[in-house]
Amino acid sequence: MNLGDSCGLEFSARELTSANEVLECLAKGGAGWLQTTSAVWIRTTAGAPWKRVSGKGADDVRNCMPLDGELVLGDRSSAALRHLGSTWQWVELHEKPGDSHRQVEVQLVANRHPTQLGLQGGSAALAALTYSNYWTRQLEQDDSPIAVWRPCASRFLGFDRLREDGGNQ
Repeated sequence: MNLGDSCGLEFSARELTSANEVLECLAKGGAGWLQTTSAVWIRTTAGAPWKRVSGKGADDVRNCMPLDGELVLGDRSSAALRHLGSTWQWVELHEKPGDSHRQVEVQLVANRHPTQLGLQGGSAALAALTYSNYWTRQLEQDDSPIAVWRPCASRFLGFDRLREDGGNQ
């Protein structure tokens, strides 16, 4: 496996205590997906409305209870939302110049037709969620001189058509 390009990676996390706080964070991003208690929602670009792609219930994401999601924040930055009981964790990942990590782009097949994800044109019949997977070098054991590459994070890049190579570099 090719461990990809060298880069640095910064994380910032904060706890959100209300669904309104979650929706405020989600409003600042671009393309992404959101799982609520009753449906899955997507947004294809910044400023576009959230569109329900599965499930039932409210017609507006603002009337739903958010659980988990991922969102593109900008060039080389994304956020992940995780529901943790009565609160949520909002983690922002920022790729920076550096050599502390290696990055590999991968695609996961989406269970939606490309046009449902706002993808026009192209010949691929399958849509994909595209990610940067990050690896960091760690000692095999605390007292070992041997360092190995281990996966440490994944950052959502957006929706795309599945590449002919199956989506993996």
